[in-house]
Amino acid sequence: MTISPNARTIFRNYVMDGVPSSGNHKINKGDERNWGTALENAIDAYSTGAGSIAKATRALLFADLAHAADVMAWVYADTTAAYNGIYRKSLGTGTGSWTRILDLPHDVITATDAGAGTANAIVATSTLPVSESALILLNVFEANTGAATVAFNGGSALTIKTASGNDVVSGGLVAGMALLGRISGSTFRLVSDQASAAIQAAAEAAQVAAEAALAAIDLPPIAANTMLVDNELGTDREAKTFSEVRARLGDFDTEAAFEAATISVVLTDVVTRGYYAAGDGGGHRKVRIATPSPAKAWHKQSADGAWWEIADPEYDARYFGVSTARTAVENSALLQDAIDAASTNKRKLHIRGGPFNCAGGLYARTKLTMEWAPGSYLHQTEYSSTGAFFTNVSPVQAERAVSDIVLINPLIDLSSITYDVSDTTHSENGIGFARGAERITIWGGHIKGVRPNFNSAGGWGGKAIGLDGGVKCFTAISVRMEGTFYGAWVRGNEGAFSNGLDGLEQTQSNKFIGCHFEDVSLPIAIMGRDPNEDPDYRAQDISAQFIANTYHNGGFAPDVPASNSNRYKGGLINIGEAQNFLIDGFTGWNDDDYVSQKGGWPATGDVIGQGLSGAPCHIINGWGGAGTIRNIQAQGPVEDHWHCGRAFAMGDDAAPTGKVKVNYLLIDNIRHIGSAVNVFSQDDYSQVAASGDLRARMDNIYPYALSDGIVAANAESLVNMTMRVFQSSAKYIDGTPSFIYNTVGNAVAASDSSSWTEDSRVSKPQSYPIKTVADNATISFALSKLDGLIAFSCSASLAQGILKYRCSAGSTQASIYGPASIGNVAVTTGASPAGTASTLTFSFDDSGNMWVNNQRGASLNLTFNQLA
Repeated sequence: MTISPNARTIFRNYVMDGVPSSGNHKINKGDERNWGTALENAIDAYSTGAGSIAKATRALLFADLAHAADVMAWVYADTTAAYNGIYRKSLGTGTGSWTRILDLPHDVITATDAGAGTANAIVATSTLPVSESALILLNVFEANTGAATVAFNGGSALTIKTASGNDVVSGGLVAGMALLGRISGSTFRLVSDQASAAIQAAAEAAQVAAEAALAAIDLPPIAANTMLVDNELGTDREAKTFSEVRARLGDFDTEAAFEAATISVVLTDVVTRGYYAAGDGGGHRKVRIATPSPAKAWHKQSADGAWWEIADPEYDARYFGVSTARTAVENSALLQDAIDAASTNKRKLHIRGGPFNCAGGLYARTKLTMEWAPGSYLHQTEYSSTGAFFTNVSPVQAERAVSDIVLINPLIDLSSITYDVSDTTHSENGIGFARGAERITIWGGHIKGVRPNFNSAGGWGGKAIGLDGGVKCFTAISVRMEGTFYGAWVRGNEGAFSNGLDGLEQTQSNKFIGCHFEDVSLPIAIMGRDPNEDPDYRAQDISAQFIANTYHNGGFAPDVPASNSNRYKGGLINIGEAQNFLIDGFTGWNDDDYVSQKGGWPATGDVIGQGLSGAPCHIINGWGGAGTIRNIQAQGPVEDHWHCGRAFAMGDDAAPTGKVKVNYLLIDNIRHIGSAVNVFSQDDYSQVAASGDLRARMDNIYPYALSDGIVAANAESLVNMTMRVFQSSAKYIDGTPSFIYNTVGNAVAASDSSSWTEDSRVSKPQSYPIKTVADNATISFALSKLDGLIAFSCSASLAQGILKYRCSAGSTQASIYGPASIGNVAVTTGASPAGTASTLTFSFDDSGNMWVNNQRGASLNLTFNQLA
């Protein structure tokens, strides 16, 4: 008998029997159990007489129940093939039933194709019933012409499959051919194979078809460093270089390459690696947009006509083409594009990769945030048409209303503008806002080299930061202003501007906190209205606060040519009819040998501050009302602590215009180290305060040395003002100027001032230039109590060099090698060569400057020279 699947199939070695490359066969436990059960049934059947009962049909068997239980019988010729097989009797004689348990034990069944079917639909018969458990040997009556089927004994048509599982090919079944196969589900799977001649013919036909298809392909010739890609329409292949393939994918080296490209409509975003060249910092991502209306400068169009805009979450000015290779005029236009785009799209704008030359005249926009990277200065090289490098003063009135602006570390340098004494048209300021600007914040930064033009009819300019009538809620924090005429200039009075717009609103709630003024002629300037026009000092007229600011070398102005009729000395604090203001904390000093370092100014020596006799400046200069000035610590020679005189205010309001009138002014806690003429004086000119027009108080004034007295002779009649001036830690004078001058002895303070020593001097602000050492030069100088920067010009070799130092003339000189590259390198020594145990620190910052901190209390002699 036959058991299917048989033991050879179940326990074969390989997946495909006899084919080792097909892999090891894993035995199926279900097949193993079925095989064993069938074997047991067969043994059981034979042991109980199986085969002794044989019926032609199942019906005949089912009619014969006269047999004991477990008797086996065969059904061998039933027209229903499935009924043929081995049966087992259940229950006793005369009852029960027969159950089919096994196929008949035939290994090979012969079937005949007598031509009853067709070439591709064979009809075959067999004397024995066919089943999946037996092999079938079948002759072929006629050759097939395509895929074929076979039906056995009137059964369903079975698809003939080759041994490998494919349909037979045309001519694969040849007349007279003997096929050996087995039934598997709905297929007749051959064990033998189809005719090899037909297979060869099919292979040859396939070869011809393949060769024809190959000949039909028209590909570009092979070229070095190219690859084949679909064309734009997807209808052909073409050879493209790698960069061309990148462009096809939306990846471009430059902005020009992007603009020249025809970009596939399936791409919604593209990238550029740079603006002018890959890696220049101008690379960014763009996204496809609908046609903008109107199109702005920051909207870009590719050659196919599609529109794009920058998609990065923050902008870089280099995305818009700003470059060190561009002219100043070009950079200004591109910077304006960047500012407009950042404001419109509410993105932060970064200034990186500078310094950049600019022509100035940049207009501020609402909701703008800009941040400068270290060293990325904007250098203005020529005058702007606006009178300020960064401003809201636009010829278009609607554009002046700007708000919510944040400038982080702005780096602005106007020192490249050439001063022309014959120029009567231009003047320039650094950052200038006027009526219509509000909610503006500046964090940190450096504004330098803002010079005045004394001959300009429209105003002198020269302001590092200038706020004109109508600016509201402005805040500057930790801004460094250097080498400028004015430092922070705030005005609240009405005035007409060059574009015909009037400053009808008043400046309110503006603050300067923690700022530093370095080499600034007039560090703080607050200008208000004529008190004769506004005697009530209304709070809306001006509101300015200066909190915890510092200075070094200031108040030497107004540096006005002596030919100018307004020849007055300036002050550290300048109030020109100012009102409703607060100055709380202003600390710093002037060097004894200071000479203005602002190059490019008139070289005749006919400049006030360098040409006038006596001390160079006042601590406070001017008059006003409803204001407080307190906690001032100043060092260095001055003329007066408060000179109630003309505080020169350049611009549309050229100077205080009315009679001196001071109401409700408090000056409290001025500590001064250095020589002075008077504590208090007023003008000797026509603008002299009448006794009743000066209502103020000076409290807690600590002079160091007075050459004249507490009160100047021109103020001896004033009786409404009160003063408290300390002569020493235990003695003070309290009274009106008239009382002090005429009654208690005005000169006492000068003779008793020796109790004040330099031990009480204020702490000096840090980070100020001491010396400039040219590249490949050697220079020596001595410094005492130094805590600041020595600036280097090291364009070729950075900060590399040898620094030699000693702490006194007789001590041993030691050497320190500077860093080979810039980058915050610090060198700290221990005990000094002279034996003083203390700390001496040298460090180099990112701009090539050397920081020196000497706490030894001994003179420090420095020699610097470049390495060979």
